[in-house]
Amino acid sequence: MKGWVWWPSRLAARLYFALCHRRRVFGREAFPRAGAVLVLGNHASFLDPPLVGCSTPRMCYFLARESLARIPLFGRYLRAIGVHFVDRDGSARAGLARAIEALQAGEVLCMFPEGTRTRTGEIAEFRPGALLILKRAPVPVVPVGVRGTFQAWPRTRRLPRPGRCSVHFGAPMSAQEVLAPGGFDELRRRVAELAGVALAPAATAPEPVA
Repeated sequence: MKGWVWWPSRLAARLYFALCHRRRVFGREAFPRAGAVLVLGNHASFLDPPLVGCSTPRMCYFLARESLARIPLFGRYLRAIGVHFVDRDGSARAGLARAIEALQAGEVLCMFPEGTRTRTGEIAEFRPGALLILKRAPVPVVPVGVRGTFQAWPRTRRLPRPGRCSVHFGAPMSAQEVLAPGGFDELRRRVAELAGVALAPAATAPEPVA
């Protein structure tokens, strides 16, 4: 990650969210100040990554879908600020391997385990990629709930509109807690509570984790 790109981008994001969305951040005092951290949150809008990124007390990497990397200039910019790309329709191994490397190096990694933006505002089932990462890099997990972004920029709108947005960090969970039976569901419940939204009904049984 290039700090000379990250820090100006963070400042620009903070200014935007302060002016247009009256950003507020809660629970940041519980965020680990050192060591690897996996941040997992709800995904309601394109606003979520920059909002979470400018609200964490530390530089952080992100996972994003591979198609974003193919956008001219924008893809290069995302790589420069520390985005790792995952092919959701093919093999995700390369992206997950880079995510694991970042955590093993003591970095902060942020993921939105629903895999895509919500259509209803509810939190969908979490995909198992985060569990695969935790099995290979057992680090503390910080749940985060983002509020207001679904109202400000849902997937049905072409452009965002003004409206208050806030970020709510929860108490860290250990990797062992999340990997224990029922732990991933508990993490999802905590994210929903922090985001102030409901859990979407389960559509299918969760996929097995190798």
